[in-house]
Amino acid sequence: MNKLLATLLSTVVLISPMAYAQNDVSTKAVIQASQQDEAAIRQLLQDYAAALKSASPQATAALYTDDGIVMPPAAPTAIGMKAVEDNYRATFHAIGLDLTFQVLEINVMGNDAMVRSISNGTVTLKAENKHIQDHFRELFMLRKVAGKWKIARYMFNQPH
Repeated sequence: MNKLLATLLSTVVLISPMAYAQNDVSTKAVIQASQQDEAAIRQLLQDYAAALKSASPQATAALYTDDGIVMPPAAPTAIGMKAVEDNYRATFHAIGLDLTFQVLEINVMGNDAMVRSISNGTVTLKAENKHIQDHFRELFMLRKVAGKWKIARYMFNQPH
């Protein structure tokens, strides 16, 4: 599986249009997926946004595969269900998230998919009770497990 994800990511990097290097937001999302897969993947992102807003580590981690990985900036990589849940527990202790995701690209290859997105919304710094409007860019690697799309790998950062 790791080799397949590496191959998928390498392929996507090589075939992505150069226009995206200049601009994070295209006028139209690049979709290479069936309508059914596209709808299910978009629903997964909505479910992820809802789980983040609910601040439930369990609900958020449940959207991941058992061997899921989250790679937050300036923090350790969380590998496996328990580490992913612990990552979100620490995150939700420090901040609240109310984000909306915009899909820029979906590429499905069999039971694996790559999703590139941006998100915008409110980040609440709990220690200061301060609300900040913020935005992020994300890369999701998904896997279909028992007919349902789940997050296998997730990385995000803030654009400069």
